Amino acid sequence: MLMSLVSLRAQVAPIRGGGVFGGELRVPIASAPQTFNPVFGTDASAKLIASLTQADLMHINPRTLAVEPALATAVEHRTPTRWIVHLRHGVRFSDGEPFTAQDVAFSFRVYTDEKLDPPGRELLTVNGKPITCKVVDETTVEMDLPAPLAVGDRVFDSVWMLPRHKLASAYEAGKFEHTWDSGTALGELTGLGPFRVAGLQPGQEIRLERNPQFWRSDAQGRRLPFLDSIVLPEIADSNLRLTMFLRGQLDGLPQINSGDAARLGRLDCCRVLDAGAGLNPEMLVLNQAPGRDPARDWFREVLFRRAISLAVDRGNLVRNVYGGKARALASLTSPSEGRWADPTPPSRQNLEQARRLLQQAGFQWRAGRWYDRAGHAVEFSLIYPSSNADRGRIAVFLQEDLRKLGIPVQVTPLDFNSYLDRLAHRRDFQAALLGLSIPDADPNVEGSEWSLDGGAHFWNLAPQHPSAWGRQLDALFRRQLTTTDPEQRRRDYAALQAIEREQLPFIPLVAPDILAAARRRLQGAQAALLPPHLLWNADRLYWPVAGH
Repeated sequence: MLMSLVSLRAQVAPIRGGGVFGGELRVPIASAPQTFNPVFGTDASAKLIASLTQADLMHINPRTLAVEPALATAVEHRTPTRWIVHLRHGVRFSDGEPFTAQDVAFSFRVYTDEKLDPPGRELLTVNGKPITCKVVDETTVEMDLPAPLAVGDRVFDSVWMLPRHKLASAYEAGKFEHTWDSGTALGELTGLGPFRVAGLQPGQEIRLERNPQFWRSDAQGRRLPFLDSIVLPEIADSNLRLTMFLRGQLDGLPQINSGDAARLGRLDCCRVLDAGAGLNPEMLVLNQAPGRDPARDWFREVLFRRAISLAVDRGNLVRNVYGGKARALASLTSPSEGRWADPTPPSRQNLEQARRLLQQAGFQWRAGRWYDRAGHAVEFSLIYPSSNADRGRIAVFLQEDLRKLGIPVQVTPLDFNSYLDRLAHRRDFQAALLGLSIPDADPNVEGSEWSLDGGAHFWNLAPQHPSAWGRQLDALFRRQLTTTDPEQRRRDYAALQAIEREQLPFIPLVAPDILAAARRRLQGAQAALLPPHLLWNADRLYWPVAGH
């Protein structure tokens, strides 16, 4: 049943509590941002800086995963394809220029420009056609959709509103993609977020200062943020970051592993922040693409994939790789994903049943080895990126699990570029360990996994002759994108999950917890499921005594 009218009108509640103004926060980044352009910034540092210096119409709370008003106070769904967006009054960019509906229309023109083709453009298109935005008045715009969009107001998240007065000339001249690069004068960088870029020392640090024009206030009507500045030192080495944090040279660590969490949890200086099972699943993928390698034939056999899955001791991975800071998975959907979470219990290790499945699939046990019908001994290699220590430990445990089943596995660590080349470009691998970065708890972002043309369709990239179940996954994913009946959408996604569990295109392993650390004195710090995991509420962080 279509929703004929939905009106979501809500003001952002003032921030409660008696925060203290002043002070500086030092949190590391792994590398310098490739650009300050929020439209084209795809690396982690660029995304972090965009989240601190820009603002969107509606925003997904990274901790609760709920949609909250930001620059928009309301979105009226007049019809499933005609939305009216009401903007907050009196908002100004960090340079003092007013934010108006013309800025919104300009922003959507940029984000949906087919020639420019910015990252994320596909999320603002429906059936290949873009959402269009037109000005109604200074504080109202109309969004016209080519078809209903099931994701609703989540579509506005991280679509950062751009300053037309600063960027329109570059856009019209065809130079937008190269605007606001690392060489841009800092005074030209303008935004609507709680901070603005104030200093840049290449190779050392980036300094953000309080935006005096920020539109959000606390319960006493005081304009946020509390902090005077945030400094982002560039520190690539995770061990060095930990050492500097322990020495008091850093105030927070935006993401830590379970081993570091156990160590820090014993200290009085800091708090370990645990957001729970993350949305980024760890998994095993078997290459099912056509090829001469006999392993490809094994991997296309669903009974073989089920046998491999049953051989895995997921509980052991949770305990001994993540120190209990993870959850075993039955599908790629994290237990933290609320209404979309898969209620099916994860498979327990069952080597006896796994052996039966191999026999049912026609494999024969001879002299302590499995053989296929053509007489090939069953064994394969497993690649993983050597830079990921947790994934290396997973590889060792999987190797032992499969040894118990009678399948030798050669574990092959690779530098990240070689790993990515073999996985996504040459497609020259047998099995691989990988983790997917899923940017929202809503299924609309999973196209790269389930669409036939998806970039993370690693079990068979760009298939020329997709399987029947692969076509079903594609159809169910596309259908749930546009249905406005929430129950039908839930049923479609549940059907997709059922095919995923049955066919195992990916063999799900675990969802590691999102862990961060902060000085014990830092007030308001909580870890979030979505990035930025530590600085998601930077406008509300404060020190109990100003001038820290």
